[in-house]
Amino acid sequence: MSELKTVIQLQNIRITSLTNPHNDLPRDMFMSAQLIIQGNIFLQTIAVAPEQDQRSWELVFGCGIKTEGIRLLGHAEITREEILRSAKLNLSFELELNKVNRDGPSLKFSVGTSVSEVSHREIPGLNIITLPENTMTSHGIGSKLQKMYEGSRRTQISMEALQLWVMHERILLCCQSNDNRARWLKIIGDILLRSYQVSGTVNDLNQAIYAYNDAVRDDPGTFIYLADLGTSLCRRFERLGRLPDINRSVVMLEAAVGLTPEGHLHMPALLNNLGSSLSHRFRRLGDLDDLDQAILRFETALRFAQEGDPDQPACYNNLGNSLLHKFEKLGALNDLNQAVLRFEAAVKLTLEGHPVKSSCHSNLGASLFRRFQRLGNLDDLNQAILRFETAIRLIPEGHPDKLACYNNLGNSLLRQFEELGDLNDLNQAVLRFEAAVRLTPEGHPAKPLCYSNLGTSLSRRFQRLDDLNDLNQAIFMFETAVKLTPEGHPDMPTFQNNLGNSLRHRFERLGNLDDLNQSVLRLQAAVRLTAEGHLDESSHYKNLGNALSRRFERLGDLDDLNQAILRFETAVKLTPDGHPEKASHYNNLGNSLRHRFERLHDLNDINHQALMLQQSWECTKQAL
Repeated sequence: MSELKTVIQLQNIRITSLTNPHNDLPRDMFMSAQLIIQGNIFLQTIAVAPEQDQRSWELVFGCGIKTEGIRLLGHAEITREEILRSAKLNLSFELELNKVNRDGPSLKFSVGTSVSEVSHREIPGLNIITLPENTMTSHGIGSKLQKMYEGSRRTQISMEALQLWVMHERILLCCQSNDNRARWLKIIGDILLRSYQVSGTVNDLNQAIYAYNDAVRDDPGTFIYLADLGTSLCRRFERLGRLPDINRSVVMLEAAVGLTPEGHLHMPALLNNLGSSLSHRFRRLGDLDDLDQAILRFETALRFAQEGDPDQPACYNNLGNSLLHKFEKLGALNDLNQAVLRFEAAVKLTLEGHPVKSSCHSNLGASLFRRFQRLGNLDDLNQAILRFETAIRLIPEGHPDKLACYNNLGNSLLRQFEELGDLNDLNQAVLRFEAAVRLTPEGHPAKPLCYSNLGTSLSRRFQRLDDLNDLNQAIFMFETAVKLTPEGHPDMPTFQNNLGNSLRHRFERLGNLDDLNQSVLRLQAAVRLTAEGHLDESSHYKNLGNALSRRFERLGDLDDLNQAILRFETAVKLTPDGHPEKASHYNNLGNSLRHRFERLHDLNDINHQALMLQQSWECTKQAL
């Protein structure tokens, strides 16, 4: 005869927020609960979304033990006797959960119960999950964490996620009055961040941010906890492109700098990290004040850094990037030359074998390539290609930085093809861009740029070989880039411009008027979205002028021609003297004036055309 067991069945489990709204409870957050007996997960509910009121969750048991992307919000100890007493009175059991953070949300837990006597064999679902280190006390946490941290620094293998998650929960549950809790949470975050750097697993980064955030909430007056949180949020922005992450990163790092005494050993690194976050936000939103503030932080960091400071190369590298962005925004050649000098310093100061050596070479290559685009010096282009090839060789397979280098090398090879006409350069550029698209994860903020670059190389190959498949593929790549790019992103004008140009090329090939109309719409969007003073502003006006001029030739609408002339005049006005494109802009304007003279016979147009062609010739002579 089987031995009978008293079984307590839990049903109608509900979590209700008594604090609404709360930062820990976003509107779309999923909630789950665990029943832990003697340190082991006995049962866990399936993670469910909030109900319509956004304040409560009705939970149901499931078999999955989820340990990714979660954080502890509250807990309670419940005795068997308390549950039996509620069941006997036919009442649901209710209590308010203990907070794991002082500023956490107030949560009410309620559960219905029933009691039955069944044989041991009839008890369903007794799949107890034994957890590592399941003794739920604070004893030995410090030494255990130190061993885990040292192990994470010695090995290139990422730490086991379940072990780290359990340790995090142990600290939150058992050490609420322990003065070491914030320090232990920081160590957990450091281990998880190291694990992310090794594995590239976003969940490791998310869990690191949770740990750093809990450390800040325990001790908001310690600069190192604020700095860790700010830096990890910046990392997640780099990976996922979420604007709230970079905004909060800037706030945390500004607070960390404000709490750090002047002359402190960590001040250069803190300023460097703050500058990086400001620079990332500039690239996302295009606010020049962010860029100026970033440059100021990098310059201050270099001023504070001592000779031989290990952070010095990174500061030079980041300052070079910001100066390069400023050149791209405002077009001042001095900013570009200064960027090249800073990158050269970063390469020179970085030891061989150092993990950032590759990025220093890559960034120096980017600045040399940009200077080639501005001044046309072929030596800058050759040096840029060498730097990108060196960077790719230094970066290990699977590293996320490799995709940017493939993009940069592809752009340089494409430009070398345009200068020298070697088809092998163009084919190699296509291969590099295809590799960049393939290596970039879905949802990565750089994915649209990868598609756009591949589209550009395919479009160029179409122009050389007249293979319509290349052009169709290019249009598809540009359309994908536009579709994946969020509204307001500073790259959107470039993507619209590229799509508009390719649609015009297909019109020239097939004669489909819809392609030309769509081209005009895309190019109008590019002009409208381009920030005033942007380096590409004149070329966007030129491209729109070309499309309008072509539509005039097809349909004879004089308004298209007048609008084309206005766009070409703007392109001429915006292009500085000495720029290699200036002659082309004069030539386009002159041709459009000739078309209008042929239509209206206004002598002013033909006289103006002669002047424009003369200016074009003068610019061409200066370039020779």
